[in-house]
Amino acid sequence: MSTINIIDTNYTDSDDNENADVNGEEKTKISTTRSNYSAQSQTPTNCNNVIHIILSTPILSSSNKKNRWTLEEITACIGQKEVKSTYISQLLLEERSSGYNWYNAKSCHLSKRREIIDWLCILGTQFVLHKSTIYQGIYYFDKLCSQHEINVMHSHMVGITCLMIAMKWSEKEEKTPPLRCLAHLCNHEQNKQKRYELNKTRNDENVNKTNNNTSNQSIVYLPHHFKNLELKILNLLNWNLKIALPIDFIEYYIFENVVFSDDCLDGHCNLQNHPQAKIYMKKYCIFFLDIACQEYCFWKYSSSVLAAVIIVASRRALCITPFWNTKLTNVLEYSFDTLESCFENLWKLYHTRFPVDALRAESVHIGNNKITEQ
Repeated sequence: MSTINIIDTNYTDSDDNENADVNGEEKTKISTTRSNYSAQSQTPTNCNNVIHIILSTPILSSSNKKNRWTLEEITACIGQKEVKSTYISQLLLEERSSGYNWYNAKSCHLSKRREIIDWLCILGTQFVLHKSTIYQGIYYFDKLCSQHEINVMHSHMVGITCLMIAMKWSEKEEKTPPLRCLAHLCNHEQNKQKRYELNKTRNDENVNKTNNNTSNQSIVYLPHHFKNLELKILNLLNWNLKIALPIDFIEYYIFENVVFSDDCLDGHCNLQNHPQAKIYMKKYCIFFLDIACQEYCFWKYSSSVLAAVIIVASRRALCITPFWNTKLTNVLEYSFDTLESCFENLWKLYHTRFPVDALRAESVHIGNNKITEQ
């Protein structure tokens, strides 16, 4: 494991500029690398062909905007089956390329992970980020801390920098906060944690003065620290920022429809025709994603597996019977036996945190087969 040197004291006055991370040569380096990254999964020949097709297609001409095709029209022209196959194939390709072989059950950051993840989720809500951006920042944080040794004292700084990288990749530029804002947020959170630890230490009569003095020590982050750490993290991640997350697969599964005509809810059938079916399914999937991201152990499963398990768990929590319909195999491309281990872990966690809701869902499925007849 390599060790990350968090604080770099070699800087000039210009480094304190809040926009220093996007100025001059480094802006060119970052923007160039980001623009080239998406093309790495294709050969130069394929890229040239794509560019040639786009430039030579009349319907995309700026002088003929009224004739531009909608996604539905393009899908109808190419064929829905072909579009689906291409999309899911690309997701699976990205999943294989990103890989999850970095999972480390003995990672040094696990002691403070839950605290950091909860804080990042709060920041994501305050910044009005997409859920996928928050999950992406958590992915970078966990992967980085699993592969490299970091000082736990700087976990907040590493976490918020990973979130900033995810914001730069997935969000509009104006949503990315200035570096002085990140420094203020990180210092505020660090001071809050120090006060909590200090009060806890003072209440312990067995702690000596040396430990009390250590608790009083505080770290002050400056804007240039985040600039330096951002580049270090990008290098440690090999600039491989494009990943397939569980939420990407879930959106595809819901679009394909994971509620069927032979499903029942409180004696009602044809649930797939209900206008709220997909809306409630997505809400429950996001709910289970939030539960899963709080536990590091779920990174040992691939994105597609975890996404499929969350679909099944959402169906069960919604009291849809049976919660495993064999038609799901065609959509998820997994059998229940393959998903069972991950599903049991997720449902056990749900049962621990929300016992009343879990028992209610379980009681609905008593007497019902979990798998429908073929």
